[in-house]
Amino acid sequence: MDVGFFAVADGEIEPTTKREGTSMLLANAYQILKRETNTHLSVGEDVKSEQQWRFNFKDFKDSEPDQNGLGRRLPGGAWNYYAGTIPSFCQSNKVWGTNIDDVYAPVNYNDTHWIAMWISIPKRHIVVWDIICSSISPEELDLVMEPFLYMVPYLLVECASSDEQRAQYSLEPFTYERPTNKPPARTGDCGVYSLKYIDCHALGIEFGKTDFSKPNGKTMRDKMAMDIYQDLPDAQEFENKDNDANLGAFNFKDFKDSEPDQNGLGRRLPGGTWNYYAGTIPSFCQSNKVWGTNIDDVYAPVNYNDTHWIAMWISIPKRHIVVWDSICSSISPEELDVVMEPFLYMVPYLLVECASSDEQRAQYSLEPFTYERPTNKPPARAGDCGVYSLKYIDCHALGIEFGKT
Repeated sequence: MDVGFFAVADGEIEPTTKREGTSMLLANAYQILKRETNTHLSVGEDVKSEQQWRFNFKDFKDSEPDQNGLGRRLPGGAWNYYAGTIPSFCQSNKVWGTNIDDVYAPVNYNDTHWIAMWISIPKRHIVVWDIICSSISPEELDLVMEPFLYMVPYLLVECASSDEQRAQYSLEPFTYERPTNKPPARTGDCGVYSLKYIDCHALGIEFGKTDFSKPNGKTMRDKMAMDIYQDLPDAQEFENKDNDANLGAFNFKDFKDSEPDQNGLGRRLPGGTWNYYAGTIPSFCQSNKVWGTNIDDVYAPVNYNDTHWIAMWISIPKRHIVVWDSICSSISPEELDVVMEPFLYMVPYLLVECASSDEQRAQYSLEPFTYERPTNKPPARAGDCGVYSLKYIDCHALGIEFGKT
């Protein structure tokens, strides 16, 4: 069973605000959204191995308790969850039962299905939200829940900081239920729905049948994916590791203002440009292929004025750029000329400047590329330009037509 914990303290999502709590949940949900079932729910960089957070219930049962029923073997890292010291990027430092009354967990069953749990410590009861109840029989669910029913109450007693606090709890197992009146989901959407159940319940929002209807699964998935990107604590740092921020700005003024040598070279290029040319970044999927030598086609999504996305296909052999724009009225022809100017001049310059030999350099020219913006592409609604831009790139790179349907 793959488990990721998420706690609520005093009616408020921890660690600080409801928004941060939701971000923590989304951070743990990345693999679910990708529909990968054979995976862990990462709960923070402190968790180094599967054994530290997978509930090894057999070891717990087989270990000998002392005269008070304590001293059993708990999973590695259990105390850290109890004390709120992990995930390390958003520690709550709130203690279960003392500051935390409600614990939420998405749980994977047999690498094929996701469910969500709400563990109520005061009620000594667990509610299981399952959007496809037929995926787990009652007998199978009993086996899934057994570790939680026994180990959560044990954890509260074992980790209590004083005898007085310990006396408030019991080693008796919790109870559980699986309501059957929840809106169902399509096969494959169980992970998204499980996370959404947790999200809504923690925020005190009803599970509306309309909102949770089957056609909304993809919308929920897309929204969560965007929230992950925006809310992960290290998202911007990760994004800029390869100097994307500097390169993306394309400081064309510096390029134009810098003095070339007698061959028209020596101008100032944006930082990191050579790395893209040579395929050494992005660092997580280096191609080590060189533009013009191994690479004929370059694709790029481009943001205009923080309000609109377009996509570019740069054909190096054709010395031409095609702009795919799902809402052409968002950028006038004159504005698009300004947007494209850096690419029209700097890409051919890059090919000449970075060429590894005079022979290779002779194949290229400093003359600017040309460009066009076709107007026969399927239009998008306002707000969907980013998705369409990425899909244009995806389809063209795979040789798929942009079907209007």
